[in-house]
Amino acid sequence: MTTPLLALGAGACLGAGVIAHAKTSANGPLRFTLLRLQGSDGSAADAQRRGRVWESAERENGPALARITVHGFVPASVFGPSAALVQNLFGDAGEPVHDLYRYFAAPHLANSRAVGFDAVAGAFAGFRVSLTQAEGEPAQVGEFRMPRLRPGLYALVADDVMLPGKYTFTGELARPLAGVFGIVPNHLVFSVAESV
Repeated sequence: MTTPLLALGAGACLGAGVIAHAKTSANGPLRFTLLRLQGSDGSAADAQRRGRVWESAERENGPALARITVHGFVPASVFGPSAALVQNLFGDAGEPVHDLYRYFAAPHLANSRAVGFDAVAGAFAGFRVSLTQAEGEPAQVGEFRMPRLRPGLYALVADDVMLPGKYTFTGELARPLAGVFGIVPNHLVFSVAESV
């Protein structure tokens, strides 16, 4: 299966402003597309934007000091992973410093709560996402090098065909993407706001 990938600048996935195609498999690296909720500003008021469409995010000159809040990981509605790990990447080398968010499909395991942190341009590099389909299997891993983003609500979508207007906002941060027939891909939900 071939999946288009929107790369978002020098640090994101493949390069500046190009659409690339990558074959994906259970063992291949994750590929990402970044969506931004149309009209969002990264504040609590974004919850009032129910029904708005998601648009492809572009590299922009966002704030040098941003408050990033990771609201959660949403598994694919079909064949979602059994576990997901999100780590922060810092510095030029983009080494993971610590675990930021964990998701487990098993009902008896606790998922992480939303977490916020201040990110300084040039220090915070982005996210590493690891998805495990079943216990004992190797994780499928991908890194998203995050450019400076303007304030807003974002969905970092893994390995899905992106079409303009394919998703609308549900009004809920726990499951923000409403797709055709209720089918949604694996995605990380986070917001960016100017830090004060």
